[in-house]
Amino acid sequence: MAIAGVMPLQRSLLTDINMKLLMCKNGFDIYEYSIRSRYRSVLEWCLARAALPYALDLDHRRRGALLPPSRYKVIDYSLVELNGMPTPDPTASDLDIYTDGSRDDGKGTGCALVVYDNRRMGSEAAFRKYQLSMQNSVFQAECGAIFKAAKYCNDTLPENNLRIRILADSHSAMQASVSPHSSSVISRAAYREMVCSTHTFFLQYVRAHTGIKGNERADTLAKEACENGFYFSIPVSRSWCSSFIRKKLMQEWEESWSDTWNANICQNFESVSDFKLVHALTFIPSQLTHVITRHCNLNKYQHEIGKSRSEYCPRCERDDVGRQSETIEHVLFGCPYYAALRLRLLCGAHLPAWPTTIREFFQDKDLLKILIQFTKNCGRF
Repeated sequence: MAIAGVMPLQRSLLTDINMKLLMCKNGFDIYEYSIRSRYRSVLEWCLARAALPYALDLDHRRRGALLPPSRYKVIDYSLVELNGMPTPDPTASDLDIYTDGSRDDGKGTGCALVVYDNRRMGSEAAFRKYQLSMQNSVFQAECGAIFKAAKYCNDTLPENNLRIRILADSHSAMQASVSPHSSSVISRAAYREMVCSTHTFFLQYVRAHTGIKGNERADTLAKEACENGFYFSIPVSRSWCSSFIRKKLMQEWEESWSDTWNANICQNFESVSDFKLVHALTFIPSQLTHVITRHCNLNKYQHEIGKSRSEYCPRCERDDVGRQSETIEHVLFGCPYYAALRLRLLCGAHLPAWPTTIREFFQDKDLLKILIQFTKNCGRF
């Protein structure tokens, strides 16, 4: 399993149980509807094992439509480039609201919006900064900024029937926010705010970091919001939850792998992470598996299982003084019969020196290719 990169069955089932219990696919929320006691105990055990907060609010589709189909409304969404213009045409709208989201692994996630009033010579009328949870993605931050922009207009502006243009530099967030069928909670909330408003909203894409004043201002505020801003709670995404659970279980698997029987077989490796390059291969040669597990046609192993009379290398000298056990290490590093093959492969790959341990072959992609070629050409694996 470690060689193939497949998590043990009990841990794969644990991941599946986490996901199905945390996000019920039929639309019911497990925190609102009753579940049998044995499922509650399994859930508590899974959450404790994965170190997830029990009251985690998750972003998943609930039963029931967001709005009746009769209330669906087409929101104008423009992908037209600005053709080098420093700012969009101010006469096209009453208000321009620039939005942006940002994420820093060391600081957090944030979003911001800046409001420009075109009725007052395009002056800045207001700005808002919102700090999100560390578990929220940049996509959720971008959608959250669009939602807050629409909500700001609905809750703050005293006038009605204004033409409001929301400008952002994220294609995916804007496309999700104008769709009534989006799977993201925050993008559906943004759509509802715009549809149920007395104002007319339309969205326009702007290219990031091209000197547009409003976009640069929103970008700066979004970065500041990662550490300082009004807290804004957005449910974490399904993909983050799945990735978090799998990462925790993989970490637990690595910690327990060294005590398993498989680790005793793969004595040259310290953890499951040593096989990352092997997992990336589309096809794992049998010779590579023989090197890792040490179960091969070499005399040392064949003698141990009673299928060879001698454990010595047939390529070395015949007298007892020069004989050595035909182990994997002897063939790869010590046997003079394969010295020319080693030199040829080393020069062909333009590498300075031949590795000294088996583990080194699995730390570099080029060395792993050399190992595969060597085991195929020597004819002993």
